[in-house]
Amino acid sequence: DKTCMIVQAGCKLSKIKDCAEKYNRYFPIELASKDNCTIGGNISTNAGGTSVLKYGMTRDLILGLEVVMPNGEVYSGLKEIKKDNRAYDLKHLFIGAEGTIGIVTAATIKLFPKIRSKAVVIVALESLNKAVELLNELKSNAMEYLSSFELNSNLGFALIKKHFPNIKIPFDNAYSWYVIIELTTQSKNNLKLELSKIIKKSLRKRIILNFFQPENKLQTENLWKTRKLLNKAQKLDGPSIKHDISIPVSIIPNFIK
Repeated sequence: DKTCMIVQAGCKLSKIKDCAEKYNRYFPIELASKDNCTIGGNISTNAGGTSVLKYGMTRDLILGLEVVMPNGEVYSGLKEIKKDNRAYDLKHLFIGAEGTIGIVTAATIKLFPKIRSKAVVIVALESLNKAVELLNELKSNAMEYLSSFELNSNLGFALIKKHFPNIKIPFDNAYSWYVIIELTTQSKNNLKLELSKIIKKSLRKRIILNFFQPENKLQTENLWKTRKLLNKAQKLDGPSIKHDISIPVSIIPNFIK
């Protein structure tokens, strides 16, 4: 059946994803730091990543935990059942608590069927309000497939170009705002055609200014590097202040302004 996996906290995220793939399964946390971060850290910080739209936060992917308490006792909750209506679900106290009330030492994590079809596009926009419009358009027409909606700016692209000159920058960074969109499914639906229809409709409605759909794996990887290498580019440029903000999507434009 392989709908879950039991892992120790020190297991790297990339190892978990590779192991799941061997059994035609998919573990959906997608982080640029997957080769270095551990599942214990992901649980401790309730990590998000680029697939939260479809699969949720780390909290949504945990079935059970083993935790060492401050007094040395071990909370053993490595259950493998999905239906459990017995009063309090204690695992949620430890997810996102950053080790303050107990140290996670192992976890039972959910697995999903392997992704069989995906489609990626990057679009250019004139404003953040247009990005919100585009997200609503996607939710109305392809909510069941929408896995990633990643915003970037001309400032972000400029940093990538400065510190990673070998990466081809989409549109030569001629616009103010950009969004990488990814649709995924476990079936064999033609998502490229589905995504093309939505994007062309958005172009006609002037929600977006331009778009580019990669034609091969290399172009797709290059496209994602403009987002995943952003953190490294910031570090190479010097100290930066970062925030992990949770606010309603509708007020993001005003918040950034």
